[in-house]
Amino acid sequence: MVASVFDSASSNLFKKNRDELINLIADQEMSYPMEDRLTHATDGCLKFIDAYLLKNLLYKYKPSTILEIGSFLGFSTRWLLEVSSSWNAKVTAVDPNIRHRIFDNPRGFVERFNSKFYPNRLEIISGFFGEYSNEYAYYDYEHYEPKQDRNFVDRLLNTREIIDKNWSKKFDFIFIDGDHSYEAAMKNFAIAINLLNDGGCIAFHDAVSWEEVNKALQDIKLEFKDKAIVKIYGNTIVKMYRNKILGKVMSKLKIPPEVDGIGFFKLLK
Repeated sequence: MVASVFDSASSNLFKKNRDELINLIADQEMSYPMEDRLTHATDGCLKFIDAYLLKNLLYKYKPSTILEIGSFLGFSTRWLLEVSSSWNAKVTAVDPNIRHRIFDNPRGFVERFNSKFYPNRLEIISGFFGEYSNEYAYYDYEHYEPKQDRNFVDRLLNTREIIDKNWSKKFDFIFIDGDHSYEAAMKNFAIAINLLNDGGCIAFHDAVSWEEVNKALQDIKLEFKDKAIVKIYGNTIVKMYRNKILGKVMSKLKIPPEVDGIGFFKLLK
């Protein structure tokens, strides 16, 4: 884990992508100041150590087909595409693509930010991964500008695709970064496991920072004992920073403390 900071190629790529997204956000005509835009854009966004962990998994298994659940502005989408460029993997990004926080048109960002890959290596699907509640979508339309009434939101949601375990598409690698409640994490997993090709893997974002995602992974580990590899990556860096001495050393080495954690699942043969 500590060695990850010395991978200059990864850190440079991460910084380049981050700066490009910031510039794209700055260029948009929005009523919100740049400070608010950055706060809303980066909250929950893929952090460097998580990105590095994800890169290691991708390099190990080299999936030809990748499914991303929850793309928001497309930052993690870009990372999946960049990292898998050497073997030309295809990425399918599924997101409701409705207003999220102050961003009224997330899909527009995903397309522009990933324009060099879209549509040849990137497919974007505006839809829900399993069941959803309209109530979940109302908040952002009622609290951020331009505000919209619930009838508008209902009509918009009715245009979105619903993906379930019977979807015809199959994938080698599925990255889940959607609703972080325990129930949603378990439901997402139940669908995802049915969409895996033989030998495929599932990764979860926020496996350390979100208690309910962590609990879901612990329960999945119990359910699939002796049947699957289930791991949570990222705990080590958190524990090291909690140690006063190690924390000071890591700060001097400029190892970032931020980590949300990556969960991993792979059925045994």
